[in-house]
Amino acid sequence: MDVTQLRYFRAVAQSGSISRAAILLQVAQSAVSRQISTLETELGTPLFLRHGRGVQPTEAGAYLAVRAERIIGELEETRRGLAARRTAPGGLVAIGMTHTVAASLAPPLVHAFRARFPAVRVHIMEALGGRLQEQLASGALQAALLYDPPSSKQFRAEELNRESVYLIGKKGALPTRKREIEFAALAGLPLVLTRAEHPMRKLLDSAARKIGIALDVPVEVDSASAIRSLIARGTLFTAFQLAAAHADVLQGRLAAARIARPNLVRRLKLVTAVGEPLSQAARHLLATARREMARLIAEGKWPSG
Repeated sequence: MDVTQLRYFRAVAQSGSISRAAILLQVAQSAVSRQISTLETELGTPLFLRHGRGVQPTEAGAYLAVRAERIIGELEETRRGLAARRTAPGGLVAIGMTHTVAASLAPPLVHAFRARFPAVRVHIMEALGGRLQEQLASGALQAALLYDPPSSKQFRAEELNRESVYLIGKKGALPTRKREIEFAALAGLPLVLTRAEHPMRKLLDSAARKIGIALDVPVEVDSASAIRSLIARGTLFTAFQLAAAHADVLQGRLAAARIARPNLVRRLKLVTAVGEPLSQAARHLLATARREMARLIAEGKWPSG
């Protein structure tokens, strides 16, 4: 049994006539009869009952008709899938990232993606989460990587990582040498934090209210790089996910202690708009982002947990 026999058989079963099947297949009627006869001989059972108006499937023929439709459909789907993969995607893909994410993920993501898809142009928009969500909703971005995006029926969010919040400051300036510090110990420390409407700040302010302390925030900055520069002088501290200063901590310029009691966790999510179909290039870029994120975590280059 081969696919040609199945196609001829399907044409006869659907048209109810060998002559009509020959017209549909654009082949000689004798060729159709020969294929059906060969198939019946091979299977050892009649597939059609002949009558004056044409043919009708036997019980075995009716069973084979269902199977043939499924088999041919699978073959056609496989052919379409392979054809799509032979065609290298092109065009433009726009993805948004917060400042912290862009600093660590953008370089390896772009390098890995362009190695496979050099014909695709990549636009990375670096901004705060609220601005990125606006651009995503408007269709200017195909996806965005955001920390703790608010739940919305407008967006689909896939969690990529969970990260604890740390107290970060100049090496030797932290009020503890332990790996953890209680949240209550932040009271009285001069902190440089993001603005009150930022998700990170909301998380800290909520935790402070729950345990009845006040945070001292003499400086508000929305840029992760600016925050790192300020705390490097040793007079200010910040509370942020460790990924924002991981390289500086590893190199000994900064120190960090995980905030405990309560434990504060931020969730990095890959966000796309519901109902907006992704281009082939966008799907490949997001797949690359997932792989690179998982690799950075596995290699200890991106803190997790």
